[in-house]
Order: sequence, then C-alpha cells, then structure tokens
Amino acid sequence: LFDSLLQEGEWVSGEWLALAHGTRYDLAGLEPFVAFDLWRKDGDQRIRYNHDTVAERCYAYLTLAPTIHDGGPLSISEALDMVGHRIYGELDEPEGAVWRVERKGKVDYLAKYVRPEKENGCYLPEVSGLEPVWHWRPERL
Repeated sequence: LFDSLLQEGEWVSGEWLALAHGTRYDLAGLEPFVAFDLWRKDGDQRIRYNHDTVAERCYAYLTLAPTIHDGGPLSISEALDMVGHRIYGELDEPEGAVWRVERKGKVDYLAKYVRPEKENGCYLPEVSGLEPVWHWRPERL
C-alpha cells in the first residue's frame, strides 16, 4: 500500500486509531489509519504537499482525515460546532481542530486548537490503570 502511494523520499503522516489514547472511536466500517499529510525531502528541507495534492495522491490508498471547511477564515467556535457533530466515528468529544493554512498552493502553516478539558492519553493503561481500549485489531491476532 505505502509502496504504491509513496515515491522515493516521501512519507505520509497520520494517526493509527487502533488503540484509544485520548478519544474513543467506533470504527465499524472505517479504517484504523487516517492520513493527514504527505511530505517529501528536498535537500535539508521537509516539504508538505498542499491539501489538493494530498487528497489526490492518497485517495486510492488511504482514508484522509475529514476536512470540515475549505475557504476563508473559520473561528474556533465554528470549527468546534462542526466537529461536535462527530465526523469520524468519535464516541467522545473531539479533542479540537487543526487549521491548515495554504497560500498560493503551498502550506504556509498549521495551527491546532485542543479543548482545555481534554485529557491526553486518558485511555492508555499506563495513565488510566485500566485495560487497553482497542478499536481495531488485525484479524490474525
């Protein structure tokens, strides 16, 4: 899968949702890996591809993190209203939102808002003292 997607010097960033760490998910019918970025190395530089390129390149291979807005400015409260409706099987409140700001076809910067009451890693056994919460496990196990 990754060999088909990636060219020499590229990598994909994403999140494995197989094990709950701070948010629980119902992954019935959903993929356990969600991609959100595609990169390439150019000399000493790490270059992010713009969103359209990421979507186009990853479409046939991976599930992309849902985009809730594409266009002009979007406030934190507007974004939280949008993600509050659960966009990828979340059972808990989404932790926040990420803004990907692009100008002239290039990624300018990313910004992330995380709800202040969010507890990082609250479902991990080493934090909770409880058994792990699995959303997905390979069929071979």
